[in-house]
Amino acid sequence: MADVITIKAPSHDRELQPKVVAVLARLQAGEDVPLNPVSGAADPRARLVAVDSSHHAVVFHADFGTQAYFFYIGTYPADEAFSVAQTSKLNINPINGVMEVVRVGEPADSTTAHDAPAKATGAADSAAAAEDDANQASAAEQPVTTTTGPARHAADKDNVPEVGAKAARSNTGTRLVADGHTPDSLFEELGLPRELSAAVMRTSTNIQFMDVLRYAPAWQQEAFRSLSVGQPVDQIREDLGLGTALDDSVTEQEKIEHAIAQPATQMQFRYTSDAADLRDAIESSNFEAWRTFLHPSQHEQATKYFSGSSRVFGGAGTGKTVVAVHRARNIALGLLSSDKPTGSRIILTTYTRGLASALKDMVVSLDPKMHTHLTEKIGEEGLYVSGIDALAHTIINASTAADRNTASEILFGTKMYAAPGYLNENEELTILERCLAMDGGILEGAKAEPSFLLAEWVDVVIANKATNRADYLRTKRVGRGVALNRKERVAVWNVLEAFRRECSSSRKFGYATMAALAATLIDVAADNPTSPITERRVADHIIIDEAQDFHAGHWLLVRALVPQGPNDIFISEDGHQRIYGRPVVLSHFDIHTRGRSRGLKINYRTTEENLDYANEILTGDEFVNSEGELDNTLYYRSLRNGPEPIIINCPTSSKQADTAAEYINQWQSEAGPGRAVSIGILMRQTNSANKFVTLLNNRGINAEYRKGPSTKKSDTVAVMTMHGAKGLEFTHVILAGIDPEGTPHVYGFNRMDEGAQKEAVRREKSLLYVASSRARDVLVALTA
Repeated sequence: MADVITIKAPSHDRELQPKVVAVLARLQAGEDVPLNPVSGAADPRARLVAVDSSHHAVVFHADFGTQAYFFYIGTYPADEAFSVAQTSKLNINPINGVMEVVRVGEPADSTTAHDAPAKATGAADSAAAAEDDANQASAAEQPVTTTTGPARHAADKDNVPEVGAKAARSNTGTRLVADGHTPDSLFEELGLPRELSAAVMRTSTNIQFMDVLRYAPAWQQEAFRSLSVGQPVDQIREDLGLGTALDDSVTEQEKIEHAIAQPATQMQFRYTSDAADLRDAIESSNFEAWRTFLHPSQHEQATKYFSGSSRVFGGAGTGKTVVAVHRARNIALGLLSSDKPTGSRIILTTYTRGLASALKDMVVSLDPKMHTHLTEKIGEEGLYVSGIDALAHTIINASTAADRNTASEILFGTKMYAAPGYLNENEELTILERCLAMDGGILEGAKAEPSFLLAEWVDVVIANKATNRADYLRTKRVGRGVALNRKERVAVWNVLEAFRRECSSSRKFGYATMAALAATLIDVAADNPTSPITERRVADHIIIDEAQDFHAGHWLLVRALVPQGPNDIFISEDGHQRIYGRPVVLSHFDIHTRGRSRGLKINYRTTEENLDYANEILTGDEFVNSEGELDNTLYYRSLRNGPEPIIINCPTSSKQADTAAEYINQWQSEAGPGRAVSIGILMRQTNSANKFVTLLNNRGINAEYRKGPSTKKSDTVAVMTMHGAKGLEFTHVILAGIDPEGTPHVYGFNRMDEGAQKEAVRREKSLLYVASSRARDVLVALTA
């Protein structure tokens, strides 16, 4: 038998894929397959293997007698395959021990690099050129060689440009020089080739920068990109998991096995263990590459054994959900990086039912065998996937009458003989408006607003389990922003007590209250020696996606679900995407992640241009993370470039529909094999979205309103609310009816105090940030 290691996502014609799989499977099985040496090859291990009469696979063959390795690079027409094999070399980096495929000579056809990123074309070229003009203005005038292939790396390594005053703001090679890096220092500290570093340092435009890196291994491309935005060397080494190379006291086989295991190697290569895995590696599309690829920083969070709760955070598109799904699988299969045991009852949850359904699909897509590990019954062994509110509902409905009465008395001061139902937020506000008559005119201004009182109920009463007036008067109102004297606090409690009484009488509560009730039920059952929950609670591990939208009731429930211990709670969040809840500090709920948190800094979804647009929306605002600290992770980066976002003023809905239809027709006409187009039109309100569907249909566009994920064919245009699009992505996005002033659509906004208004505006900006970051390639904003 032999091991086959394939380059990440090689490109194949669909008809060629099964032939490639068959050839590699034969190599893997140890069959006698002709391996043709390549005359004059840079690496004597290079071999050509016939796939059919006109195509050859390029592999490197390392045979150690008892163990053989085949490093598969790609399949090409015969002449092209010979050129690739001649000019490629399998290399173990002498500094960090990473396995690399490097180009050591000018290829016969410079467009054949198997792992080269595609150069910008069309609109993307224009965007890059505009950025280049700006960068040129901030860097010294310096001729830069932009020829393709390794010939560019042969220049004098000391020939780096002088930099201007603004060079430190230029995300190209000039930034490296401004930060004091040299080709020697980058080689010694990171293992980056001196000649390549020198070539990178001579670039002062984005096109030059990306062109120089065209043939570089994936980890080197990312390292240079990180350096170009000023990231410290130590942080890059940690993010990429760079280690050290083995010395000459070990065998070549040991060096190769060590290299294969390096996280940075796995950015470029995929180890395949059987024929099915081979087939998946060859046939997986780039769009679904997340199924097999984890960046080293993601891999650590997905596999690490933590002594307690842990957290991953990062901006939109940085792969937080991918980490959560991988971690759920790894715990279920006992694959964490430790021999220590893990529990078998796992909950994977998120804010909405639609996102929970998408998570379940991702779990099975990642590993079809996980289907047998899914469970539909909470508390059983296996992986239970549910929205957090559905989870609360399940717990409440499954509770005994005795436990429900006890929990209701604790929380509401009255017994409840039947399971309650839900109130939406507007219904809660209506009840509070009626109850305001109880304050006797003491409360004024913002303090007399139902929205203020509802926040007081959730963030103070529910969060602190203040179930009577004495408790409430003693409770600190940290973070509420509006001071209350004692007389006002008594008046507030009278209103909230009337609110609680009316909800109890109708046996209907809001989502925060229902989550708190479910948490109290679990606590009651855990104190009952005859209960099946007892000290084991409901789960051994809980993994949370989109955690920034959880409110106090949710966090009470999370803490109640699982006992404290190793790997008990794993949190994925982005404070900049908080569009529902308000900031909370997790330690208040006895959830401690400090020292076990990790940020993700690379956007895998959208382009740098779209990312800049989304980030600019939030510039100037402060965001607090769940550890109570300012969140400074907004300025992460993308490894892709594309066209600049298009902003058009369209004062009427009709004009917006005309403009949208023009773009949709253009994009759909450009679609074809290998160029899929998925279009999302995102709007602020449901009514507006439904009306826009009619306007588009009248213009011949096949559009429909959607609430969440769908399997509809790509030529159907999805019109959604911005809230409904959370967690989704499209190749092309149109933001319709954008309010240039960012005025939030919030109940009673004009009557809120300054602090509440500021929070409402921040949430509205976060919503637009979420919507604009749904675009993978093209973003159009139509302002009203």
